[in-house]
Amino acid sequence: MNKILITGASGFLGRDLCKEFSSYQVHTLGRKIENDIVCDLSNKIPALKECYDLVIHAAGKAHSVPINEVENDLFLQGNHQSTINLLKALSTNLPKMIVFISSVAVYGVEEGININEEFKLKGNSPYALSKILAEKELVAFGKNFNVAVVCLRLPLICGVNPPGNLGSLINAIKNGKYVRFGKAQAKKSMIAISDVSSFIKAMPKGSNGVFNLTDGIDHQFYEVEDHIKDDLGKNYIFKLPYFFGLLIAKLGDTLKILPINSSKFKKMNSDLTFSNEKALSVPDWKPTNALNSLKHKL
Repeated sequence: MNKILITGASGFLGRDLCKEFSSYQVHTLGRKIENDIVCDLSNKIPALKECYDLVIHAAGKAHSVPINEVENDLFLQGNHQSTINLLKALSTNLPKMIVFISSVAVYGVEEGININEEFKLKGNSPYALSKILAEKELVAFGKNFNVAVVCLRLPLICGVNPPGNLGSLINAIKNGKYVRFGKAQAKKSMIAISDVSSFIKAMPKGSNGVFNLTDGIDHQFYEVEDHIKDDLGKNYIFKLPYFFGLLIAKLGDTLKILPINSSKFKKMNSDLTFSNEKALSVPDWKPTNALNSLKHKL
């Protein structure tokens, strides 16, 4: 494995992938001018002159909730159409392996324990649907062109200054605007950002299939909150009884200025964990405790 193409290299995960694979010949593809190949995959087929040993497709749209059809389409363009355009470019210079960064959102569930890769894909949000469609495109491409394809379904990714829900949680605790309702004992799956690249490196040549990547620890939500509190040097998280949270969430369904609603409250208080048993079958891959990677830096 010498030549590697990474899409989405300027993103949270993409930056870490570039760092972890820096000892290889890495080319980056993305919209920003600092990429080796400047291209918006959502609306353009890139001109690829190299034949790569490994392509890591980490580009995509996430971390927002669409409110209209136009924004729905942005997910399809950013995740599904971008994959189609990348595969069209790769069809003339076939790589040995493609790794696609997918999401556990494809399962479409808000609660469950130890969900494995055989679970039916029920995701119906624009984000989940776009990832499901992208996975299907990649699997078909792999079969048609005899290329190894691996789809990594990731939960919450822990690293320095994470985006999305973890980033929002960090900022709320940092600014003293976070409230813990009840005991916050819901269990969640996570993965350390460095364990994504370590898994890719550990995969045997010619690997195929779908893998949930987690650290194998069912993190209770209060543990995540307390870890962030300690990392920020805070002494206290404000606490209220569970039923107060229910009332505020109900109000949030109609008063959009509130930071929580019934849907968010249910997600926060429901167990949702995923099995990493299949991933652990890969020799030499030993994930670390994801919480140890969750940090805030200025």
